[in-house]
Amino acid sequence: MEVRAALKQDTTQNTTNDGMDIALCRIDLDTLEMQYSGANRALYIFKNEVNGPEFIDIKPNKFPIGGYQAETTRSFTANLVQLAKNDTFYIFSDGYADQFGGASNKKFMVKRLQNELMTMQSLNMISQKELVKKMVMDWKGAAEQVDDILMIGVRV
Repeated sequence: MEVRAALKQDTTQNTTNDGMDIALCRIDLDTLEMQYSGANRALYIFKNEVNGPEFIDIKPNKFPIGGYQAETTRSFTANLVQLAKNDTFYIFSDGYADQFGGASNKKFMVKRLQNELMTMQSLNMISQKELVKKMVMDWKGAAEQVDDILMIGVRV
């Protein structure tokens, strides 16, 4: 509601209906409890398990902040997640999945991103950063970048 007011989207004079996708996380460093809310942006967690990483995909609410909305207020889910030492989580823009490229000039897609991140879990975060960067640049090739590309990855 406040985003819509700041953008003057709550008046009849404004014709912009642009919203924003976002993922927000807050971590209690003493308890390692994380609170996550997402507007069209998921949270990926890889739990460090004895038999290998366990992948958890926490789904966002399926609407943006701001933008056109028929309802007067929107309520976002506050997901609580208990993290443990060596868990890794990621939030990211839609730029990875939506990037065209590869041999057939198709979208990268979220399933490919999930699989690639799974293969990187034994690596430190600096190595992961370099691999993710190379991965998207190799996929993109000579194609134009279609959107912002941002990922934040944290190892607890």
